[in-house]
Amino acid sequence: MTEPTTDQQARTAEPDVDHVIEPGPDTGLDTGSADAGWAAGESSADAGADDVQWRDLQARFVDEPESVTREAAVLVDQAVARLTQSLAAAGGDGSTENLRHAFRRYREVYRTLSDA
Repeated sequence: MTEPTTDQQARTAEPDVDHVIEPGPDTGLDTGSADAGWAAGESSADAGADDVQWRDLQARFVDEPESVTREAAVLVDQAVARLTQSLAAAGGDGSTENLRHAFRRYREVYRTLSDA
């Protein structure tokens, strides 16, 4: 795979199965703040455990592609379920400020899914 030459190309290039993208501001995976991206609803414990599981899946992919792909689907399903629960509770007490934050998170989820 040829290295992308621009930031936009880097963000849209096909992922390399053997490469792990770490969360950070340039990856769109920063889970450190409520408005950082669609995954912000995950607790750091859940995200950390998922990161460990994902790395394990990547390490095993070459030897077990079918079973690893099935396990990856389960991992994604679990993350989506947590995200859905988090989004449902995001309005909090219904104050305008809490609703604004919830709406921003919904917007990020929508953008991520519509770009997929």
